[in-house]
Amino acid sequence: GTASAMMEVHQLDGEKTDAEIAIEVPSADGVLRAVTDGQHVTAWPEQPPRIENEAYGDACNVTRRDTTSTPCEYGNVDSDRTVVMFGDSHAAMWIPALDRIGEQNDWKVIQLTKPGCIAPDFAIWSNSLGREYTECGEWRDWAVGQIAEIEPDVLLVTSAGKGIYRVDDGEPTQDGMDDAWRDGLGSTLEAVSPHAGRVVVIGDMAYPEQAGIDCLSEHEDDVSACNTPVGTAVLADHNRVERETAEAHGAEYVDIIPWFCTGDTCPAVIGELTVHRDAMHINENYAVFLSSALAESTGLTPP
Repeated sequence: GTASAMMEVHQLDGEKTDAEIAIEVPSADGVLRAVTDGQHVTAWPEQPPRIENEAYGDACNVTRRDTTSTPCEYGNVDSDRTVVMFGDSHAAMWIPALDRIGEQNDWKVIQLTKPGCIAPDFAIWSNSLGREYTECGEWRDWAVGQIAEIEPDVLLVTSAGKGIYRVDDGEPTQDGMDDAWRDGLGSTLEAVSPHAGRVVVIGDMAYPEQAGIDCLSEHEDDVSACNTPVGTAVLADHNRVERETAEAHGAEYVDIIPWFCTGDTCPAVIGELTVHRDAMHINENYAVFLSSALAESTGLTPP
């Protein structure tokens, strides 16, 4: 009952057949070198076939109105070592990387995600529903119950920080967001911590000024036009709040900004791969490119 076989990724070593999707997966240090090199890319290289992310498929993804979801499994589904990925679509976007990590390092990976539904526990606005996103609160409570039943060895928690509005008196606002995030994430971490061996908050990504692939399609020979300055791309204050909150509640925190940006710029192409699928999510192939770095930083090592 798993989608792993459809997402198999082969490391690039010598010959590859057309049937294989070949993405070179560097170490964490190799990723940092690739980010530095990404500043100097001028032409958009031809891309490998896009890996399908089963986390977004009909069986595993849910609608805005759903208050439960299917806890889809990836990686080595027979393993007794479990990792749960909990959060919104920014949690789901890591599933291709976690599937590969699970297969290689012997983890069962369980997806508990809902689109637009952040892990921190506070009332948010749904732009698509045009009202308070009550289904998010209901789903989050359900997911915390699932985590209590699963009792994962490792719980990964991540959420998009951009474009979130809290609800105040029935209206959307971004006033007071840092405090709401601090209190809400703290509340969620307290709820899940007793049920997981380790809890790791994966920090927010860097956001491109223009939607990834769309921008590169228009600037194939001038990739730098799609690079974004760090000051624009990185939600530095938000990321600091997340780190402080994670550490205050006994969780680990992984800063992923170095996988996207140098001190100055966030390149649109890194390791010859398109970094962002759209304005809000990373490309599936780039997620896989980051899989060794993700495993190293979250401690998802072999037994």
